[in-house]
This record gives sequence, structure tokens and C-alpha cells, in this order.
Amino acid sequence: MTRHVQRADSEPSVTALSQEPDPALDRLTRLAANTFDVPIVLLQSVPQEVCLSRVGPDDGVNWEALQNFCLEYVSAASRVVPNAQTDQRFASHPLVTGPAHLRFYACHPIRDGQGNIVAMLSLVDHRPRCLSREKYACLRDLCALIETQLRDRSAALSHAPVTLTSDQAFEQAAVGMAILSLDGRWLRVNVALCRLLGYSASELLQRDCQSLTHPEDRAADDVRLQSVLDGLSSSYSAEKRFFHQRGDVVWVQASMTLVRDADGQPDHLLAVIEDLQPRQEAAWIAKVAQAELEASIKANTLERRITTDVLGRQIDRRVEAQRELEAERNRIRTLLHHAYDAFIAMDQDGRIVEWNLAAETMFGIGRKEMIGRLLIDSIIPARMHGVFKTRLEHVVSTGDRSLFDRPFSITALRHGGEEFPAELTVCADRISDRLLFSAFLRDLSEVELQGIRDYRDVSRDRLTSLPNRSLFVDYLTQALDRSVRQRRHVAVLSIDIDRFHLINEEFGRPVGDVVLHQYAERLRSAVRRTDTVCRLGGDRFAVLLEGLGSDPQADAGRVGEKVFEELSRPILADGHRIELSSSIGIAVHRCDGIGGVDVLLERADAEMYRAKHTRWQRYVARRAG
Repeated sequence: MTRHVQRADSEPSVTALSQEPDPALDRLTRLAANTFDVPIVLLQSVPQEVCLSRVGPDDGVNWEALQNFCLEYVSAASRVVPNAQTDQRFASHPLVTGPAHLRFYACHPIRDGQGNIVAMLSLVDHRPRCLSREKYACLRDLCALIETQLRDRSAALSHAPVTLTSDQAFEQAAVGMAILSLDGRWLRVNVALCRLLGYSASELLQRDCQSLTHPEDRAADDVRLQSVLDGLSSSYSAEKRFFHQRGDVVWVQASMTLVRDADGQPDHLLAVIEDLQPRQEAAWIAKVAQAELEASIKANTLERRITTDVLGRQIDRRVEAQRELEAERNRIRTLLHHAYDAFIAMDQDGRIVEWNLAAETMFGIGRKEMIGRLLIDSIIPARMHGVFKTRLEHVVSTGDRSLFDRPFSITALRHGGEEFPAELTVCADRISDRLLFSAFLRDLSEVELQGIRDYRDVSRDRLTSLPNRSLFVDYLTQALDRSVRQRRHVAVLSIDIDRFHLINEEFGRPVGDVVLHQYAERLRSAVRRTDTVCRLGGDRFAVLLEGLGSDPQADAGRVGEKVFEELSRPILADGHRIELSSSIGIAVHRCDGIGGVDVLLERADAEMYRAKHTRWQRYVARRAG
């Protein structure tokens, strides 16, 4: 995964989004790519255009153009585009028409604690696809995790202390610091390092690091340094020995980091060198103290004082643990209050004890008005009161957990009386012998509407509003199943407008579209209301005839005659009188016949082409089995 971060000097919330790479954000974008099986995931801030994390190949993707595309279509709500090629908002975009081949696009806003959009998570694929209700819920949950991560980062930055400049930090550091050339020469040293090794700065700059290193440590030092220079790692840390100016050995903890130039090439080494003597002395002192303590315990001379001290430390630890627990409770309470989904807590008497901001928005009533009220009188439709009471009494009396910790669909009630579909997940905890129920609710209204719109967009021909080939195949599959159960026959008419391309060439594409639209209307009026008319594509149409009698060949032939006559009448389009001729092929499927959808369509097409290649401009029919 490749991740780029741009710098931006602005308000704190923006600064929080433009820091160094965040492994937590990278894990979340990788999780998005795996969960939704998409090759490209982009997380960027709004409106500063800062790329926070991304998943996708470095080659073959114009990341700048993709980032601009995502920012161009920023939405206050989730947006799912199953096929950008068939969506008028995106069909002409260069990323859709060009080699990028963008088809599927989904995005979801990332908000701060005040509800402002601060970032956008985008999913991109090169193939059309739809999001299921479960996947849509996953997208919202994933964005809630990202919101939490960004808020935590922002809070940490807002409380960060003011730091010294890099030069001040280097010179005034309490530990030794140095800059070395790639061959180990001292280029710059600070006061702490000079004091540690007993040399002045000028004396150190005339030496190299290895000349002051203990001979037994040099080989291992060389191996670790070579690993960094070869790009196998960016830094290392190890204990080693230096010679002091007076000749004795100084144990240190040396950490080396490789610094690269603007072109990514190794430039120099940054060293942090810490004196281990205080640590070793502290360990020795602790060891001696432990021995003395054990001796004192054995001698039973300091038992009371030691016992008091131990008890005091235990009490201090418990008090500190209690503080940490309370802080964690407050943090969880804050997260729940600002959660994207509605969160409602209820005691075992059915009274509301918690009601977060999302619940206020979803149900249209504030927290103060809801705390203490009965849940059944607030968000449960009247017709479901009996079921709710029965289940609550059953859970309280038996402890049955079969309804907990799994999502299921319900009908909820807003404050104004409007019912809406929702997804509910409930869990229960026993506190002081009483049950506390916690519930997360998600409004599915927009999800259902979006699903209906997406299905209509991908299953209907935009010009004629007729079912497209995919939906026609579904209808035909169901019709063949019904024909077996009802013992009724089925037929398919394959219809093609002869030499339609000449109309487009002579009169232009707009006139051709008018002709196709009127042609579809005539075809629809020539068949029964129970018959299905579809546009297979271009100038190709089809009709599905169901419920044919004992002589399906004759029944289908009569319909074909009527269709042929209706379609032969001239069409007036943009002041032009256009004469049309059509070729019709009929294939019949008897209820006891063999062969499926593909066979039936192939035979109808074959009969249509046979009619086209004759000069009858009529239909020919053949029994399809």
C-alpha cells in the first residue's frame, strides 16, 4: 500500500489530518479493500485535499485525477454509483470514458464531533457492482471507526506541549546525539555526548565512531549498519561499548536512524546515545535493596513497616485503577453519545436511561424529554405493544439471550408518528441483580430507497423504459418455471428493425432515438397487458408470451401478425415520415418440452435472421421443442 501525506497549516482539526502516516488509518483502508473486494480505496480530508491513506497500485492509477474526482462529488450522505458508465452524472467524466475504466464508485463522509465533514472515504472498482444492505452497514461502521481514530488524533494534538526547534532539541537533549556520515565519521555532536565520552566537540569531529568502539562490538555494529544502508531496515538500536577519553569503558544504548535526501537516497545517520551506567547503577541498587529487604524480613525486624508500606502501595494502585476505570467509562460514554447509530439504554422496567445525539436526530425528540419515559410508549408502534411486553417479561424472568448480540429488522416510530424500517441490535448486562438493556438502531429508510433506485437504474432501458436484456432473462426464467406448473405454453418473439442504421445516418441520432421510442410504444400496444416487451439493445426487441393454449404455434403466429402490422405503419419523427420494416422470429416452448432460456432465445434469433434474409419482411416460426 502506498500512502502520501501533504502538509497544511490551518485549524487544529485540519492539522490532525495532515500529520505523519497513521498505521491505524492504513489498517482501516486495507480492511475496507478486503471487506468490499475493491482494488482502490482512498481516504482524504475535505476541503484541504490531503490524502490520509490509500490502497491501490502505484502504477496505472492517476491518483491526482482520482482524488479530484472524489472531491468533486463530495456528498453530505453516502453515495453509491453501481455503474458510472450508465449514470448521467458521471458517464462523460474522463476517468469513466478513458483508460482508468472507472465503473463502481461509493463514498461516505467522515465527520468531526460537531457534525462537520472533515474527510471522505471512497471505494473504486473497474467493474459495475451493487452494495448489499449488509455491505452498506459495514461501510458505515468502518467510517465510524475512522471518525473515532481522527478524533483521538485531534484530541492528542490539541493537548500536545510546545516543542523546541530541532537545533535546540539537538543541543539541549539530555542524552547524547550526533550526526554521522555514511562511513561513520562524526559530523555534529551535542554537549551531552561530549560529556559522556570525555572529549570536546572538536576532538570528536577529528575521529570516527568505530575508532571509539570496543573491538568486540565492531563486527556486530558493521552488520547492523550495512543492513540499514541496504534498505533492509530504517534504523537499529543495540547496547555497545565506547572508550572514554580517560581509557575506561562506557556502556551505552546506541540507536541509529538512516536519513535520506529529497531523492530518497541515503544521506547521513542520526544517532541517539544513552548512558547505561545510571540504569545499571539503579539495577544494582535495586538488587542490593531487595537483598536487604529479604534479610530484614527474615530477621523479622521491619515486618510492620514493610507490611504498612505494601498495603499503602496496594491502596494507591487500587485508587489509580479506579481513576483509570472511571476515565474509561467517561470515554465510552462520550463515544456512545456521539456514535453514528442511535444508542438507547433501558432498564428492566422498560424505562429509558440513555439516549444519544443520533437517537435525537432519528426520532425527532431530545434526550431530556426521553430519559425516564417508557420505551414502549415512545418508539414502538401501538400494534406491536403486546409482543414487546411479552418478550421483555420473558427475558427478565428466564434470562433467555437468544435475541441478543445479533441484528434484526423492526418497524420503529418517530416522534411525529411516522413509521420507518430500522435495524436493531440488543445486548444485556446484569448490574446489581437488575438487567440493563443497550440497543443500537440504524435507520434503513434511505438504504431501501437507494436499493430500489439502483435496481431500477440497472434493470431498465433508459430510452424506452422497457426491461433490459438482464431483466428479460429473469422474467423468461420465471415464465418457464410457471409453464411447467400451470401446464401452459410459452413463446418468444425476436424482433429487429431492418436497416435502422440508415435512419441514424440520414436523419441523425436524435431522430433515431424518437423512432426507437415510438417503435417501443407501438410494440407495447400491440400485445396483451400480461405479455412482456423488452429492448435487448440497439434496434433489437423481444416479446415474452405466456399462457398460450393447446395450439401455441397458431396463438404465437397471430400475435406475430398483429405486431408486424402495427410496426409497419410509418412513424413521424421531427417532421420526417419514416417507413419501417421489421424482421420477426418466433420460438415456442411447450410446457413438456426441453431446453432452457438460452436455447429458446437462440432459436428465436435464428428464426428472426432467417426472416431478415428473405425478402418477405414477414416472420417465420419454428417449434422450439
